[in-house]
Amino acid sequence: MVIDANVLAAYYLARDPALRVRLVGLEWYAPPIWRSEFMSTLRSWMVRRKLSLEAAVVAHGEAEVEIIPAPSPDAAHVFALAEASGCSTYDCEYLAAAQMMDVPLLTLDAQVLRAFPQVARTP
Repeated sequence: MVIDANVLAAYYLARDPALRVRLVGLEWYAPPIWRSEFMSTLRSWMVRRKLSLEAAVVAHGEAEVEIIPAPSPDAAHVFALAEASGCSTYDCEYLAAAQMMDVPLLTLDAQVLRAFPQVARTP
């Protein structure tokens, strides 16, 4: 399955035990954008003093080990999905990767879940 940065943040930062149980043992795929989005989330936690630099580096390193690179979606496909749904191109990169791989997208993003119920799932 493709996993987005929101789910990664919930897994590594919120430490939700129920989410951790549901995701253990699954193969996580993500398009290349996940790194930038996850680092941005980690940085925002650092700014709010909820996460140290060391903890951010550890969380990112753990995610690097877990994530299997998904194919990079074609820009035209991403733009078409964004235009049709009103979702961001960031979100649509994850969605396009899931469609290309014919697997679900795990997300916590309500707009994505509403716009793409056939592909997007909550974890």
